[in-house]
Amino acid sequence: MIIQERKDYQKDEHLMNKFNVLNEYAYFKKTGKYCNSEGERVKVHGYSAEQLVNELGLKPIFAYNCLVSLIDEPSQTLFLLRQKDGVLIKEELIEHFMDTLKMSHKQSTQYYQRLATHRDILMEYHHFMKTGQYCNEKEVSIQVGEYTAKRLMAETNLEPIGAYNYLISLREKPEWALKQLKRGLPVK
Repeated sequence: MIIQERKDYQKDEHLMNKFNVLNEYAYFKKTGKYCNSEGERVKVHGYSAEQLVNELGLKPIFAYNCLVSLIDEPSQTLFLLRQKDGVLIKEELIEHFMDTLKMSHKQSTQYYQRLATHRDILMEYHHFMKTGQYCNEKEVSIQVGEYTAKRLMAETNLEPIGAYNYLISLREKPEWALKQLKRGLPVK
C-alpha cells in the first residue's frame, strides 16, 4: 500500500516530501535507524531527523514533525530552529569571522553587530556558515528588491559575508546600493 501511495504522491513534490518523511519515521519506529527503507536519510532544507535529535535534543517524533513543518512553513520553522541563545550565535559568528575569515576580534565584532541589525539576514548567514548551503530561494531566502545573497555572489565577486552585508545596504540605503550595483561592484 505504501508503494502505491508513493506513486500517487510523486505527482506533487510537496506531498512527496511529506510522504518521504512519514516513510522514514515508520522505518525508524520499526528499526530505530534514521533512514528510509532504501537506506537514505530524508533532509529538508538541510536538516535531517537525526540531526534535530542530536543537536537540539528533540525526541524523534518531534524531529519528524519538525521536518514536516519545514515542508509546510519553511521560513517560520527555520526561524524557530535557528533560535538559539543569541549569545551562542554571536560567539559562533565572531569565532567564524576570526578563524575562517582571518578578521581581528574588533573587526569580527563590528561585522556581527552590522548583521545583528537585521536578524533575518543574520540568521540566514548563520545557516549558510553552518551548512555551506543557500536557503531555498522560493520559500525562505532573504530577498531585498530583486536580490538574494546567492544572486549577489553569482553576479559579483562578493564573498558570502560581503553579499549578506550588501543585502543590508540594499535594505537600509536602497538607492545608493542599487546605484553602486549599476556602476559595477567587482564582477565575476
